[in-house]
Amino acid sequence: MSFRNITADELLKHIAIISIIMMIGTSTSDLLKNIFNLALPSYVGAMFIAIIFNNLNIRFNIVKINRNLIDIIGITSLNIFLSMALFTSLIVFKAMGKDYDAAVMVSGMCGSGLGATTNAMLNMGEVSERHGYTPNPYLIVTLTGAFLIDIFQMPIIITAINIFK
Repeated sequence: MSFRNITADELLKHIAIISIIMMIGTSTSDLLKNIFNLALPSYVGAMFIAIIFNNLNIRFNIVKINRNLIDIIGITSLNIFLSMALFTSLIVFKAMGKDYDAAVMVSGMCGSGLGATTNAMLNMGEVSERHGYTPNPYLIVTLTGAFLIDIFQMPIIITAINIFK
């Protein structure tokens, strides 16, 4: 794999394409669930839409896709996911008490690692929907994710701005 000839614009374009395909695919999975009562994981719909898009793109050349860049994005995403999964399952789950509350908190931590407290809440909601609700993780993750991080984040950002200006 080569990093030559990859620009920031090209990277952002490819990430946007992947994100749109994932969004449409997730919606497709939800639609199939609601219409046909067919429960599919969200990624199955995304994979299905990606296959359709890829075949249409090869046939009609809608967008120029850099396969090398897609491979780099995929490998990077997989490595981030695997390191986060290992850290949460081997360290955080044990540190939180190795019980159901710990499992729900780990799902919340994975969500936070993927973006924000909103993702954490969605992850915990999925686990709770399938295996039962428990209040403790919702209290802990929202407090740490929304409240405490915001308290510490602003001084760090302001300090960094002042140091590097």
